[in-house]
Amino acid sequence: KNVVWTDADENGRQLSTEVAAMLKLETERDHSIGKSAPISLLDWYNLKKELILVLERPVPAVDLSKYIEKN
Repeated sequence: KNVVWTDADENGRQLSTEVAAMLKLETERDHSIGKSAPISLLDWYNLKKELILVLERPVPAVDLSKYIEKN
């Protein structure tokens, strides 16, 4: 059985916990010194049985498998 956790945003809209956390981190980042985050959420799609997160790919970036091979 799939368990889905949701949170409500300030407008009462139900968001997945992953999306709510990413949005909260982005908001907190805007008020921090340096204003840099490891990765930003660009968009998301809730398709009932799956959640698709569209994340930025920072430059420079490397695939995890290539990073592991080199280190």
